[in-house]
Amino acid sequence: MPTHSFTLLVDGADLLSYRALDALYEAGCDDATFGKRGPIQYADFNREKATLAEAIITALGDIEGAIDGARVVRIEPDEIVSLSAIARRTGRSRESIRLLSEGLRGPGGFPAPERWPDARTTVWHWAEVAEWFEQRLGEPVARSEEANVIAALNGLLEARRHFAQLPAGPKRKTAAFARKDANLSKLLVA
Repeated sequence: MPTHSFTLLVDGADLLSYRALDALYEAGCDDATFGKRGPIQYADFNREKATLAEAIITALGDIEGAIDGARVVRIEPDEIVSLSAIARRTGRSRESIRLLSEGLRGPGGFPAPERWPDARTTVWHWAEVAEWFEQRLGEPVARSEEANVIAALNGLLEARRHFAQLPAGPKRKTAAFARKDANLSKLLVA
């Protein structure tokens, strides 16, 4: 069975207390290392499961089931990437990626940026970039399927966070809309 490596960012309850670490171990997180970077708690996993999705979903459930108040808020490696991050993940120089992104080199058709956080920074979805490298350049830099799994799960986690912050009226309307889709409905009640 393959081993999948990923990081979960966790908010809420302190994961680093002895009691929490014992509970996490008992819950099946013996394949994770827990720590903190500034105010952000994380769990680095190397989990053996048939698929990346199964590995992430079981790890998420283990953490949230073991520690009251713990909420997984994000999965890394992040799917939003800058030119520099694309360069690191592909083993190319930043300038090479810039030229590809602007269509000045390569076959063209580089994915459109996701957004511009500021006037000097442009970011892309890693899944789209990885797929472009595979299809247009024949360079499998990372499994675009795995990048899409992380992007989809991060989208669900973000939807859960925003739904929890809605006032009662909009929350009811959103929940009524979500009931039309059983999978979305399950997410919002979690």
